[in-house]
Amino acid sequence: MGKKFFITGTDTDIGKSYATGLMLKFLHEKKITAITQKPIQTGDSGFSEDIQTHYDIAGLSLPPDTLWKLQNPYIFSLPASPHLSSRIEGVEIDTERCLEAAEQLAATHQVVLIEGAGGLMVPMNQTTLTCDFIQRHNLPTILVTSPKLGSINHTLMSLFLIKKLKLDLKALIYNKSVDSDPEITKDSLNYFREYLSNNFKDVAVIEIEKNQDSADFGFLIE
Repeated sequence: MGKKFFITGTDTDIGKSYATGLMLKFLHEKKITAITQKPIQTGDSGFSEDIQTHYDIAGLSLPPDTLWKLQNPYIFSLPASPHLSSRIEGVEIDTERCLEAAEQLAATHQVVLIEGAGGLMVPMNQTTLTCDFIQRHNLPTILVTSPKLGSINHTLMSLFLIKKLKLDLKALIYNKSVDSDPEITKDSLNYFREYLSNNFKDVAVIEIEKNQDSADFGFLIE
């Protein structure tokens, strides 16, 4: 059974898909069989655009279409929180179905990268938050943030919740591709590094840039 990692963010449009694509590319270059999953995709139809983005960034062809239902168990047209998008379409999201699909992918791949919708407190359905799902299934977690204004507050709240719930945080990915003042970008990164060193143990901090070709995500194969 392969490893499963859950990629979440401090906000929407924070760079989760970009980071996931770079991680997929890193694993492929290391000759490790890996696949991505977007359990719940909103604002889309037919096939997950986020999964397409993963493979475009990695420079890889999509997996066989026989795996698509496992990669994207739920897809809804309204670009909103999963609990609302699904309710409007009259579909009840079964989070266990999401996990079962990930486990089926893990049965044939060494690593499964699971990209969540939005952040930790996003409702997957009426009763389960994203953080509940991660905690329930003990999924190693990767948090994506950026230097944009408001990110310190959002990042620290996310890290506070991760620590409170005792989630297994593996890495903080700092997405520098967003426009930000250079001084803010540098200071926020230093602040996050210090906060992590004081509150967590052995958490990788990885910077990614716009149009970056590769990055070292060694924590994925430790």
